[in-house]
Amino acid sequence: MEPCASTKLVLSVHTVRKFLPGVKIAGPCYTSQKACIEAAKLTNKTIMFPLLYIWDDWGLLALRIALGLVLAIHGIPKLKNIRGTGAWFASEGFKPGMFWAVVVTLLEFFGGIALILGFLSQALAALLVVQFLVILIWKIKKGDSFVGGYELDIFIFATALAILSLGGGSYAVDAFLW
Repeated sequence: MEPCASTKLVLSVHTVRKFLPGVKIAGPCYTSQKACIEAAKLTNKTIMFPLLYIWDDWGLLALRIALGLVLAIHGIPKLKNIRGTGAWFASEGFKPGMFWAVVVTLLEFFGGIALILGFLSQALAALLVVQFLVILIWKIKKGDSFVGGYELDIFIFATALAILSLGGGSYAVDAFLW
């Protein structure tokens, strides 16, 4: 890839590896807008604003932080009262209640912190997709309304699905580990 002298862009390592797998890079790739558009064409994706591809890892970071904060904050009360959480799970039909309370508490609180850091992002996202799919089905079958019922659960499900399919990005601990 030849850099254009007049318009240089910085593409993240993650972006270049994703869209130009044959290109060998060791650090940020300085390239032209034309190369950025070509990278998008290689993936058969239609893009409205090709210049925004230089920010793709920042978007993933924002998703991870938002999801991690929401999960960790919702995990704190469960962590403080694990027995009460276990009793609630059992009363709602998720038996054994204490087992599911521990699983959900660990996933939400510690998984939320790990997502903020970008540690095991896709594995945690896969577990969250399963957890929130169960929650959505359960709430819809119960007859909960969308507003005040399961709108946050849909947000968490969709965000986890995005992280599952896209990964944690370059600004994640995962990027340094694998």
